[in-house]
Amino acid sequence: MKDTSAIVIFLNSKGLLASDSKQYEQSMQYYTEALKLEKAGEKQIMLATLFNNIGMVQNSLGKHDQALEYLFKSVETAHKLKDKRRKIMRTYKVSKEHFEKNFAFGVGNTYINIGTVYKNKKTYNKSIEYSNKGLEMMPNKRVFYQFQKVYNTLSQAHEGLNKTDLAFKYYKLYIGARDSLSSRNYERRLNKVVSIHTAEKKEKELAALRREADITKQRNRAINTALGGGLFLMLSLAGLMYKRYDDKRKSHNVLAEQNHEITAQNHEISAQRDQIAEKSEKLEFAYQNITDSIEYAQRIQEALLPSQEAIRKALPESMIMLKPRDKVSGDFYWFTQTGENETQKTVLAAVDCTGHGVPGAFMSMAGDAYLNQIVKQQGVTKPNEILFKLHKNIRQSLKQETTGNRDGMDISLVTIDHAQKTVNFAGAKNPLLYIQSGKLHLVKGDKHSIGGEQREDERSFTNHQISIDTDESTSFYLFSDGFQDQFGGSEGKKYMVSQFRDLLLSIHHLPMHTQKEHMEKAFSDWLGTDYEQLDDVLVMGFKV
Repeated sequence: MKDTSAIVIFLNSKGLLASDSKQYEQSMQYYTEALKLEKAGEKQIMLATLFNNIGMVQNSLGKHDQALEYLFKSVETAHKLKDKRRKIMRTYKVSKEHFEKNFAFGVGNTYINIGTVYKNKKTYNKSIEYSNKGLEMMPNKRVFYQFQKVYNTLSQAHEGLNKTDLAFKYYKLYIGARDSLSSRNYERRLNKVVSIHTAEKKEKELAALRREADITKQRNRAINTALGGGLFLMLSLAGLMYKRYDDKRKSHNVLAEQNHEITAQNHEISAQRDQIAEKSEKLEFAYQNITDSIEYAQRIQEALLPSQEAIRKALPESMIMLKPRDKVSGDFYWFTQTGENETQKTVLAAVDCTGHGVPGAFMSMAGDAYLNQIVKQQGVTKPNEILFKLHKNIRQSLKQETTGNRDGMDISLVTIDHAQKTVNFAGAKNPLLYIQSGKLHLVKGDKHSIGGEQREDERSFTNHQISIDTDESTSFYLFSDGFQDQFGGSEGKKYMVSQFRDLLLSIHHLPMHTQKEHMEKAFSDWLGTDYEQLDDVLVMGFKV
């Protein structure tokens, strides 16, 4: 039975390799043979995996109905195995937690595959249903390949239903997962080269030591032979002298030949070591160049951001929590003041650009430049007009009318009119949250982004006005989606907007710098030690 299980695993691996090489007919042959063996066995642990793999080959061949038949068989088989989990846990000596995680990953991955097939069939609602099922079952945040795949499927399915706002949302998540996977693949390749270098070096050293040990062993054998021959000398001195001479001559010949081989191999080891060292040096040099470039971009981005001291001078009760996922960020904040005395206005914005890391940072620099042009140079202060002009500038600069480029940004922007005691707000996807007289209010932004796909003739944004002519100060919050979309906690779920609202409502009465400390602790506790930050995080708060 063990031999049969090993053969099934081997055939499944061959099928995967053939499928990766687009040799789908060959892949089906391996899977079919493995399926026959597995069905004939007693345990049938690999059945669900084989059904899933066959389903994806059928999908690649354009046979979508057959693909769905096998994929649903995979889910059904996995649930039957779960009913036998106690027996499986005893047989394979695995914990309940380990079994549950593997079950969730396997079934979740199959649901994601079902979503992919339905998307290919243009059955978009079914695609969204099963993709979300798979996404909910993924056991942790480290499966970036599955996240990249399901977010891409969800983006295309929503686009097929003309739901451009959701399509763009999942496209952003797809870009983020893709960047994370690329980053980890680069680190993995670098570590692999270093590991190969170390392993090969140790292997050559061990081989040389083994040969030296063999030579020493042969020398000791010759000596023992000579000592043992002392007894034989008493019987036949002439024969012993000849024997000793002959053995010594042969031993010297063997040693000379082996020393020659060792010398040649040492030269080969030295040459290979030099080649590996040279490759490692080139990789380290390339990695250092990339790191230096990113650090330079980080300094540029930090220089473009307004100083928090300047913001606190204009708004003493204010705070900014900015936690980039990488060294550079796709989230950024913006601030300026216009006019003086009676006409003075304060403009603040929290911006979330497509992607994170270096791609997001480039978009943030473009957004910063256009906001400076629109507000500081052209004198526009009404939030909805600022967003209208920003959208046109991004579309034109990225030539989105002709190139199909879908990059853009989500933004919440406010203008504080100190004389009129009002706060005006406009948002592209992102909302404004404020707490006045102990009551929480959420003002939603418009359902389209700055930049990206535009199907309407002219994109417009809504202006909202809030009075701050009250006895008590009002707390305002602008934020990106990084905080509430973060996976974590004991169950590995998203933080969610509702929990974020409850957090703000519980701390809004505190000074802003103390609120920031509470937010940072809540975010850190949610991550714990098992989860990594998935996106840039930005929260701006102020009281007026």
